[in-house]
Order: sequence, then structure tokens, then C-alpha cells
Amino acid sequence: MKKSDRVLYFDLLSYLPDDLLYKVDMASMYASLEARSPLLDHNIIELSAKIPFELKVKNFNTTKYIFKKALTQILPKDNLYRKKMGFSIPLSKWFKEDLNFYAQSILLDKNAGTKNLINQDYVKEMLSSCKKGFDCGPKLWSLITLELWLKKYF
Repeated sequence: MKKSDRVLYFDLLSYLPDDLLYKVDMASMYASLEARSPLLDHNIIELSAKIPFELKVKNFNTTKYIFKKALTQILPKDNLYRKKMGFSIPLSKWFKEDLNFYAQSILLDKNAGTKNLINQDYVKEMLSSCKKGFDCGPKLWSLITLELWLKKYF
């Protein structure tokens, strides 16, 4: 087996079941749904194992090459060739609306453990900026996580 095929085989045996399928399973169970991955049918896996690597990955930057070519007439090109989007959470929207008051109550509390670590005026400015639509979500999320961790363990 070629090195390139071994990488795909490793993904099939470890990354897929230990990471990707696990996440799908947890998310679907949380919503009381049963999810299936139709492309993981053993017949499809066996067929794809017979396809040369060069038709699966083109120039080491276009993945699922032959699969995308087969679907060109069926799916819109914008969907077929778009970048991965992931499953991010809308932190910016949350901190603009619902979580802003919560973040204030946690981070600007007089007993906040982070007040000795992070300038409170900077935190106030971030919270204000978030309300105006600026994306401070990841920073605020990290600060809240740190603050809650400090409260629990110190």
C-alpha cells in the first residue's frame, strides 16, 4: 500500500471513528436524533479503496476530487467547492445580545479573580464593542471560562 493510501486508511480507522463520528453521534443524541453517514456504507468504502489516490486528492490540495467531478451536474458549484465551514457557535451574536449581561456580571464582579490579571477598562470596552457588533466573542468566551475556572478552583 502506498504512503498516500496509508494516510487515508489511518483516517478511516482512527480519525473518523474516534473524532468525527463521535462528535456527530454526541450532537445528534443531544437533539434526540439518529444520524447515519450514507457514504460510510461498506460497498462505497470498498469501491473508494479501489480508486487511485490521484483521483481522490488532486495536487494534494483538492480533496474528494472524483466525488466532486461526479456531482458537478447535480449540485451547485458554489456548494460543491466551498471551503469547510465547521460547526462554530455564534459567539459574536450571543455576546451582542443574550450573553452580554451575563458576561458583565461574571467579569466585572467586584470579586472577579481576573480583575487582578486583566484591565477592567479593557473588559468593559470589549463588552461595549460586542454590543455594537464587533467580534469580541472568542476573547470574552476565554475570559469567562478563565473566571469560572478561577472561581471553582481558587
